[in-house]
Amino acid sequence: MWRKLNVLFLVTLGMLSSCVFKDEEAIKEVERFQKKTEELKKDFDSVDFNEIKAAKKQYDESIALIKKYYFADTIDHRFMSSIDFYKNVKHAYKVMNKNKDIITKNFDLVHHQLETLKTDLDNTAIEGEPLQKALENERNNVRLLDSAVNVYLQNAQQLMMVHDSVAGYIKHKTLTF
Repeated sequence: MWRKLNVLFLVTLGMLSSCVFKDEEAIKEVERFQKKTEELKKDFDSVDFNEIKAAKKQYDESIALIKKYYFADTIDHRFMSSIDFYKNVKHAYKVMNKNKDIITKNFDLVHHQLETLKTDLDNTAIEGEPLQKALENERNNVRLLDSAVNVYLQNAQQLMMVHDSVAGYIKHKTLTF
């Protein structure tokens, strides 16, 4: 009888220790998600949106002058090509402005979800299959956030590259009208 109790005790102890080990792994995974989210937030915040706004403002001013003073009968192929290229500022700005708020809300949401999941893990409120589903959901959320931030950063680089490469030329041309 004591032998059966000892075996039962060892099996129970083994099961508990394996659950604790799995929970520790899950906590470490959540912490990795949190670290990744913090790194993404730093990258996202590294974009100076005031520079983006200034580039868009200069674009708007230049286009307004072109519409007012530039006549279609004075065709300058290089100038028209530059204007077409310069329109990328407008398109990138629209996308970035729209996505900026969405990404910010997603950061808040993912942060809150990861904190809640970590609290649930600390309190052993979630285990087994629900835990695996929650981890997979958060893994997917972090992956999607990573993708959105990378697209945002690429749009910022593209906008500033276009602005830096043609804004001076366009502004110089508009001053000569």
